[in-house]
Amino acid sequence: MMSDAYLDGDVVSERLSAWRQRMTAPRGDQRVWIASTAAGLLGFICVFADEDPRRGVYVENLHVRHDAQGSGLGTTLLQTAAAWTNAEQPRQGLWLWVMEANHSARRFYQRLGGVETDRTMLRDPAGGSAPNLRCCWSDVRPILDKVHPREPRPGHCPQPSEGVEGHVRGN
Repeated sequence: MMSDAYLDGDVVSERLSAWRQRMTAPRGDQRVWIASTAAGLLGFICVFADEDPRRGVYVENLHVRHDAQGSGLGTTLLQTAAAWTNAEQPRQGLWLWVMEANHSARRFYQRLGGVETDRTMLRDPAGGSAPNLRCCWSDVRPILDKVHPREPRPGHCPQPSEGVEGHVRGN
C-alpha cells in the first residue's frame, strides 16, 4: 500500500527516529496509550487533541501487532482514546486517515461506527503517495458501547495490570 521506495529503504530506523522524537519532545496535545505484555509491545494508539477543532481528536496512529489482531485489542485501544476524548474533550468526535486499500482496517472502523467522508492522496516519508479516506466519529459514545466477542463487558478499558498501559505525553 505504500511506495516501494519507502518500504525498500530503512523503514525501521526511520520510524524509530520519528517515534523517539515524538516521545522525547511531544506536542502538548499528544496522547499515547501502549498495550503490552511481559513479552513485549502488542499495539498502541496516538492521538492529537487539537488537530482539527471541527472534527475533534485526530487518531494519528493505531497499530496492533499482526498476531494480536482479532483479539479485541484494537477495539480496546480505540475505546481508550474515545473514553479520554469523552472526558477531556466533551462533545468532540474522533477522526483518522485510513489507506483506501486497507480493507480490513476500513471494515474494523466501520464496525465501530466510523463513517468515511473524504478521499485524498497522502504522501509517505519517501515521497510516494496513496489514496486515503477520512473516517469520522462525530460522537465517541457509540465506540464505548461496542463489545468485541472476546471482551468481558461493554466499554471496558483494561487497567494497566490487564495489559494496556497509558503513557500520557504532553499536558
